[in-house]
Amino acid sequence: MSDREISTLPLPPTLRSQLSAAGFSKISDFNNIGPIALSKEVGISPADAREVLDLAKGSHIVNNGVLRVSNLDGQCAGALYRSQRAAPKIVSFCEDVDRMLGGGFALGNVYELCGAPGVGKTQFGIQLTVDAQIPTVFGGVEGQSIFVDTEGSFMSERAREIAAAAAGHIRALAERFPLLNPDSLATSSKEHLGQRAREVAREFTEDKILENILYFRLHDHVEQIAFVKILSDFLDLNPRVRLLVIDSVSFLLRQCFPDLAHRARVLMQMAQELMRVAETKNIAIVLINQVTTRIMKGDDTPVSRNMGMGSSSSMSHANISHTNNNASFENNALSHVSKLVPSLGESWGHAASWRVVLRWENGVRHAVLIKSPFMPPASVPYTISRDGIRSIPSHVSSDGEGMAHRSDRTTIDSTCVVLNRNDNDNNHSIVNRNDGNRVVIRNDNDITKKANSIISSSIEGLLGKRKDFEDEDEWEREVIQRNTRIG
Repeated sequence: MSDREISTLPLPPTLRSQLSAAGFSKISDFNNIGPIALSKEVGISPADAREVLDLAKGSHIVNNGVLRVSNLDGQCAGALYRSQRAAPKIVSFCEDVDRMLGGGFALGNVYELCGAPGVGKTQFGIQLTVDAQIPTVFGGVEGQSIFVDTEGSFMSERAREIAAAAAGHIRALAERFPLLNPDSLATSSKEHLGQRAREVAREFTEDKILENILYFRLHDHVEQIAFVKILSDFLDLNPRVRLLVIDSVSFLLRQCFPDLAHRARVLMQMAQELMRVAETKNIAIVLINQVTTRIMKGDDTPVSRNMGMGSSSSMSHANISHTNNNASFENNALSHVSKLVPSLGESWGHAASWRVVLRWENGVRHAVLIKSPFMPPASVPYTISRDGIRSIPSHVSSDGEGMAHRSDRTTIDSTCVVLNRNDNDNNHSIVNRNDGNRVVIRNDNDITKKANSIISSSIEGLLGKRKDFEDEDEWEREVIQRNTRIG
């Protein structure tokens, strides 16, 4: 052993004092002595003596194991880049969102989805639990999914609808599977792949999809923390799991701690464990987060420390905040505006490698990428139909300011949000809420005036019932189902 001073070892001060009092001053003093003899001579426990000797030999105790300098193994940046780019991905069935994320939700990564109520966070999570089961022959990861529900927002009926749509989509792909393969493949290979694809598609049913979604209902922050701690062991017993969705990560943690510092420590410990699990178990983790209202001054600093849903952070990122002009007011010659920011504070913003904000822009749902390891910031529109999360139809264009729009607009007073699609004749009718609480019915030229009249009467008939629904998404689905019967 070397002649380094014992004081250079990362030992507790009390233990260093005991060793010094027993006559040990240099690392070489530990030559030819074992842990039992050292513990008796110094008056310390055998475990402490073993740790001292391991440190003296150039080792360190980490997670109940021994880390030695000879065991340190790095990875070159090129290999890391290639592995990240080649990581299997879970598609969202919204092509624009997948492209924005570099192909989908990659295994080994932690994602955060945040947004206001009614924008579709839970349905996004349900969609991903279904998509994580797409067979590998169709480019999926073919795994199981975990949905952790802290709010009671999981809808099994909605999951069945999305699963049925995904199963139908896979069956349709299987029927034309040989046409999807490169021309360089031999005819026999194409036929074999096509037969295999059809066999897999027949087994990919909505019942099988639902059986592979593992659902957990948590009721308090203690259960949530405990779940994260045992997650790694659970995944060892269930190695087919490829996706974890927590909806929402903030609901049980907002008001249960006596001070914000305590909550911040718990949050960071939980975030570190989730990041470790995502990497070591090769799963994608999606954390759904709520938003809180912050009152901001004209210089973009918070007026008060704690507003809205209990967040302590201003999170004054201009590209994710939403200004409500109705909430603006004048105070001491400064204009104050309310902004929607992610819950759980500013430090939580470092918990996930990816952050996507779901929000309304001119009555259209948008997914905004504001944090990514390698993809640029972007904003893309998406819709929620009976089949799940989908891209805006291709004939919806973007203007110079990036806002999706349609022609032939008619406005009526309302506060509802509807997206309706008739897949039989490829006609589309959208009723969207904009910031002024008005509804815009945007129709294709070939939809008749009679259909418009039926749509309007259907909406007006349901507006009076909206207050009877506790869940806005449930009300929205009823409007969608009624309108989709219009042909």
